[in-house]
Amino acid sequence: MTATSLPDATQAAAVDHRASVDGRRLAALRRVVDDPGVDPTDDPAPVGYLLTLSGRERALTVASQLGLVATVRRDWWEVTNPGSGATSMDFPLGRRTARQAALALLAELTRRPQPEAELPLAEIEALITAVREDLPRWGSSYAGKLTVLAQAAAADLVAAGLLTRADAPNCWRPTPGIHLWRIQVRRGEPPTRTAERDSGSPAWVADTLDLTGPGELEEPS
Repeated sequence: MTATSLPDATQAAAVDHRASVDGRRLAALRRVVDDPGVDPTDDPAPVGYLLTLSGRERALTVASQLGLVATVRRDWWEVTNPGSGATSMDFPLGRRTARQAALALLAELTRRPQPEAELPLAEIEALITAVREDLPRWGSSYAGKLTVLAQAAAADLVAAGLLTRADAPNCWRPTPGIHLWRIQVRRGEPPTRTAERDSGSPAWVADTLDLTGPGELEEPS
């Protein structure tokens, strides 16, 4: 973040710099700025920089100056960008079916008996199937290919730092960040009789999941 913190000219020097105290601290700060989810314990030092009072205050200051909002748990940092000035990522906003499926999946993750246990693709498909049983016309374009929708939903949550890839293929592991989101799923409003009469023909609308608003974050603890 200053000229003295820029990468060194040689690879060996860069490795030494990253291993130094200043290098480790800079790496922790850059993760807060660059990543939507940060594990504060993922640090080679005995006590991670973000777990120290000075590290936490410095990281929060840097995030605030960049327009980011950090919600802090002892085991996880969730970093959001309300102004969209620091990144092009638009999660949780978006009307496409895959984003709605991602948010519907996120709403269910904390209800699992072991929320942070490995999440296989088959379980994601089962959760989406349960939603479609209640709203059969939602996601109708993915009928017969729910695997594609499930993988797209998982990819959205990986990009948001809420899932990570597990060692097994087609398997993910939820991060502690899932506990910071509160998603409300509600049925989309049907068309009015006035709109149907004005159109001159019976109106039909697919069931939708009204999940386009941002999730609510808990207060930092």
